[in-house]
Amino acid sequence: MHSTRRPAVRNAARFLIPAILLILITAPAMAAEHWREAETLVPEKGAENDLAGYSAAITGDTLFLGAVNRCVVHVFERDGRAWLERYRLRAGDGSEWEEFGKSIAADGDLLAVGCPGDDIVSWNSGSAYVFDRRDGVWEESAKLVPSDGSQLDNFGCSVALSGNKVLAGAKYDDDMGHSSGSAYLFELQDGHWVEDAKLVAADGAEGDLAGWAVALEGNTAVVGAWARQTEVLFGGAAFVYEKLGGEWVQTATLTAPQPLADAYFGVSVAVDREFIAVGATGEENRRGAVYLFQRSGDGWNFVRRFTGSDTAPGSEYGNALALDNGRLVVGAHRRDGRRGGSFLYQRRGSFWVETGPLAPTAAEAGEQSGWSVALSGRHLLLGCPFDDPHGSGSGSGIMFEQRLLASFGPAGGR
Repeated sequence: MHSTRRPAVRNAARFLIPAILLILITAPAMAAEHWREAETLVPEKGAENDLAGYSAAITGDTLFLGAVNRCVVHVFERDGRAWLERYRLRAGDGSEWEEFGKSIAADGDLLAVGCPGDDIVSWNSGSAYVFDRRDGVWEESAKLVPSDGSQLDNFGCSVALSGNKVLAGAKYDDDMGHSSGSAYLFELQDGHWVEDAKLVAADGAEGDLAGWAVALEGNTAVVGAWARQTEVLFGGAAFVYEKLGGEWVQTATLTAPQPLADAYFGVSVAVDREFIAVGATGEENRRGAVYLFQRSGDGWNFVRRFTGSDTAPGSEYGNALALDNGRLVVGAHRRDGRRGGSFLYQRRGSFWVETGPLAPTAAEAGEQSGWSVALSGRHLLLGCPFDDPHGSGSGSGIMFEQRLLASFGPAGGR
C-alpha cells in the first residue's frame, strides 16, 4: 500500500534541513570551559604537620595558602606562567598554636587572616589581622578584636573580605545561648578599622554555631549555622544580613526546601552578586549537597540543589565553596578515598553546567584536595593540607587554569 504522506515528509525535510543548518551556523558561539591542572604549589620551607592549604584565597595574580599549624600564610605571585612564593606572613605579636591562618580572605590589595586561638582578651577569644599591599610588599596594618570578645568565642574561625569591609565569625559566642554564635563586621573608615556591627540572629539559639562559615559581598553578609535545629536535628541554616539605611539588618533565614536530619546545611557559604550558595555536607550519609539561592525582589528564592556527578556517601561534597562571576566551585575533600577534588559549574542563562571533577592527577589517598577552594578569573585553587611534600601533613595547593574552547548552544541541566 502506498502512503500519500511520504512526498509531504520529503518536502518538509527539504526545508527543515537547511533551516537547522542555518541555525547552527548563525548561532553565537559559547565559550566552553576546559580547565587543566597547571601547577602544584609547595611552600619552600614547609614542614611536617604545617597543614598548608587549610585555607586558600586568590586575588588577581596573587594567591595565599594558610598553614594553620605553622601560624603562617604563604604568598605566591604569578611570574609569567609560574607561581613563585614571595612572602611568608605572620602575626606581629603572634605565638604558637594560635591558629593564625585558619581562615583567610583576599580582595585587591587587602588580606584578612583569622586567628581564633589568640588569647588577646581571654583564652581562645580570637582575633583577625589585616595585611595591606603597598608598593608590592605585604605588611600588617591592623589587628581586629571584637569590643565584647570573651573566652572561647573563637572569633576569626572564619573570615570574609569585600572592598573595605571584613566579616569574621565567632562560632562559640553565647549572646543567644551557649555556642549560639555570631559574626562581626569591621569597616575601614578614615584609615582606621572600626567595628560596624555585630550580627546575631534574631531567633538564634543555643548550639547554632552561627559564624562557622561567613561570606560577604558589598552590603550583603551570609552567616552559616550548620548545627541549628530546624524541623530536624542538625538541619542547619544560613542567616542573610544586608546594610539598609546605614544599619545591618537580618533579611532572611535560608534553609533547605526539605530539611534533612544531620544535613549540616550552612557548613560552608558563598555569595556573589545575586546568588548565595550553601553547603550541606551531611546529606545522603555524608555524600553532601549544595543549595543555590537567587535574589528575587526583597527575598531569596531556591534555584537548584547540586550533587557531584561521581560522589559517593562519605565524599562530603560542599565542604568548601567559591562563587565568582557566574561560576561556582564546590570542594569534596573526602571524595575518592579522601583524595578529594572539586566540581566547577558555569552559569549559562538559567542553566548551570558542570565541569569536573577537577582533582590532582597524582593525588594519593588521604590528601583531601579541595579542603579549601578559591576562584578568581581563570584561576582555581585547591588547598591540600594533608599532602606530604615536606613530610606528613605539610600541605600544598593545586592550581587549575582555564582554557577556552568554542562550542554551540547550552548544555547540561538546570
